[in-house]
Amino acid sequence: MTTASCVNLKNSLNACVVVSDLEAGIAWYRRVLGFELYQRHRYGSFGVEVAYLQREALEIELVEPPEPKPCHRDDPPGGHFAWRGISQLSFRVTDIDAAVQQLEEQAVAIVFGPLYSEEFNLKACFIRDCDDNLIEFIQRM
Repeated sequence: MTTASCVNLKNSLNACVVVSDLEAGIAWYRRVLGFELYQRHRYGSFGVEVAYLQREALEIELVEPPEPKPCHRDDPPGGHFAWRGISQLSFRVTDIDAAVQQLEEQAVAIVFGPLYSEEFNLKACFIRDCDDNLIEFIQRM
């Protein structure tokens, strides 16, 4: 038995995103991506405030530390891969053109795309959240 087969993973993923202003982060992820706040805590021993948001099987944990340090990734293509770690949150969509239209109607700037990649047989675009974190939308063709 391999190590990976010992881990029982659910069909969901929780991403943790550091924000500079928890209230602004909650409002942005609710307004733009349709997440709903379901839990909130202050962890005094760590000096952080945490909010848990959910949309169907997707969960996002927003964390506001006492002194968040900015980390800017260059816009795609390519420059956002220069730093180790997670480069972006990625969401699958069924209609990227409709997603782009909805984002633009909410005054969310598209920083890259939508672009069709023949090599990967997908269409993708990127935006930034209220704290400059990259978010990608992918439509498999």
